[in-house]
Amino acid sequence: SGSGAGFRQALALAQEGGRVLLLGAPGLEWADLSPFWFKEVSLSGSYTYTREEFGEAVALLPELGGLESLVGGVFPLEGWRKALSARGKALFRPNVS
Repeated sequence: SGSGAGFRQALALAQEGGRVLLLGAPGLEWADLSPFWFKEVSLSGSYTYTREEFGEAVALLPELGGLESLVGGVFPLEGWRKALSARGKALFRPNVS
């Protein structure tokens, strides 16, 4: 996600022997790095990706359980202040009539 919270969540959710891909840069963030040695998690970094690589990543989503586990909450548009103060990413679903 490019955020420090996303990086920390990826480390926490990585399975034993898994790999975390750092895409972009979250900036200077603190994270518990113990999964790298306790769970033997590896880290790969990339600054960008091709259209084909993005398509491959999207094709893997159903196998990985989708994106639902990455969304911490859904807020109405008028709740934007609460959403932005929440940790992690915020998804806004405006009601358009």
